[in-house]
Amino acid sequence: MGKRIKIAIDASKLTAEKPTGLENSVNQMIMNLVSVDHDNDYLLYTQKDVNLKLPQNAQLKIVRGRPWHNFILPLALLRDKPDIFLELSNGLPSISPKNSIIMLHDFAFEYFPDSYSREELKRQKKSVEKAIKKAKIVLLTSESNRNDLYKFYPDVKAKTEIVPLAFDKETFTVSGSKDILKIGKYILSVGRLEYRKNTINLVKAFDIFKDKSKSDLKLVLTGKPGYGYEQIIETVDSSKFKKDIILPGYIKSEELPYLYKNAEMLVYPSLYEGFGLPILEAFATGTPVITSNVSTIKEVAGEGAILVDPQDIEEISESMDNLINNISLRRKLVEKGEQIIKNYSWKETAIKLRETISRL
Repeated sequence: MGKRIKIAIDASKLTAEKPTGLENSVNQMIMNLVSVDHDNDYLLYTQKDVNLKLPQNAQLKIVRGRPWHNFILPLALLRDKPDIFLELSNGLPSISPKNSIIMLHDFAFEYFPDSYSREELKRQKKSVEKAIKKAKIVLLTSESNRNDLYKFYPDVKAKTEIVPLAFDKETFTVSGSKDILKIGKYILSVGRLEYRKNTINLVKAFDIFKDKSKSDLKLVLTGKPGYGYEQIIETVDSSKFKKDIILPGYIKSEELPYLYKNAEMLVYPSLYEGFGLPILEAFATGTPVITSNVSTIKEVAGEGAILVDPQDIEEISESMDNLINNISLRRKLVEKGEQIIKNYSWKETAIKLRETISRL
């Protein structure tokens, strides 16, 4: 057995009050990593206390003050002198150990710069540029993400590794049924309500579907407002079927599996994703999926979903109609989805992280 090393992790996402996909993913990676790695010691840095069951080799380090990421956290790292620093969500802090590992989740800011303020766009670019210069290893969630890294930053010097995300099997393996919305049958969309998620085209496709099929299905658009939200609301308000479009806002993590399970389908026509967790979550609850044939999405979905051109409103609408009326297709997609999710688990993701750390 080799010498035990001290690994510091930015665990600030553990304290999020309303965790979204990114926060949940980071939290799962951290908790599973400290569970599978018994040979090293972990320091988990947060801004406030959080109730966690940690193994003996993991310690919560609460460091308060502002600015946290670029002043308070670096001071704590200088004091505690970890051997390795692991950053799973933000950019690297202003000062970090020479053995630093960072995960880059997507390059949406490169594809959709108009979705960001000038300051945020500058911050995102600077963050990636610093990461690929300072980090020893850059983690990407998919091969598509790695291709994007080399496309936009061809001078990257750091070593790259693919560490895919996963889904919470315990949370999404639900028995029985719980009617969260009490609205009857519905088509589900999960994710921030923003331009990149292609919500406007989804609403337009739903209008066509309703017109042609005379279906009584509702459309449920979950998620917080994002860039382009005003235009989305305008599209909903001008819809002939406005009364059938439901915006419940943020859905609690414990209610989300039932929302999937009760849906007739998940329609996820995003223009770009770094991964596409809702696809796996739908597979886990036995919900058939229509999604985009772009970026990492088609990698994750494989043969378990109907893949569409996200800009083709007619194709999205026709796929909805096909999925509602073709029972054998629904069954086939659900079965394929069940096979695909066997390849994903947070424990396996954590094992890959541990192996990456061991190579430093």
